[in-house]
Amino acid sequence: MASSHLDALCHVFQSGRMYNGHPATDVKSTGARRNTVMTLKDGVAGRGVLLDVPRALGVSYVEHERLIGIADLERAEAAQGVTVGKGDIVLIRLGRDARRLVHDDANVPGLDPEVAGWLHEREAAILGGDGVHDPIPPARISADWPMPIHMIGLVAMGLHLLDNLNLEDVASACAELNRWTFLLVLAPLRIEGGTGSPLNPVALF
Repeated sequence: MASSHLDALCHVFQSGRMYNGHPATDVKSTGARRNTVMTLKDGVAGRGVLLDVPRALGVSYVEHERLIGIADLERAEAAQGVTVGKGDIVLIRLGRDARRLVHDDANVPGLDPEVAGWLHEREAAILGGDGVHDPIPPARISADWPMPIHMIGLVAMGLHLLDNLNLEDVASACAELNRWTFLLVLAPLRIEGGTGSPLNPVALF
């Protein structure tokens, strides 16, 4: 729960299946057979949109007990004058790095499962954040859906996820420029059979 990385579409399963209905057994100890990180082997470049939730809420960081929902994201959109749209790489800052300066990082805030439907309606391409999207410890624990954002996003939607990003520098740049969109470049490693990859995203203003 520390290193910045990209989740491939074979990263998690729901009811023994991954994206496009392929069986979880297609992921072996020697690597995955389908939906690997190689689907993005040529890299990704697109419009990045930062939704700085703590800034919109007037706080330094989001407490881990609070699930961030659609209303919070739309409040950030309104405050920043942006609208998430088709093909966007959406980065949601919850202030994890600011929070870890004063609290133990064992508890990490996350998103309400309803956010997955919102991203689907907006036709977002990729979701990134400074946590792992699902709160730690899990909220609304369900044996079938322990990590709903991961399971809905990766398995049902084909939505690649970027976990554990350091969003502090890009948030500072956005605030200074009063600009919350930028060109975002992602270059995952070419790992045959890989279920994910370390990542160093680059934002260009």
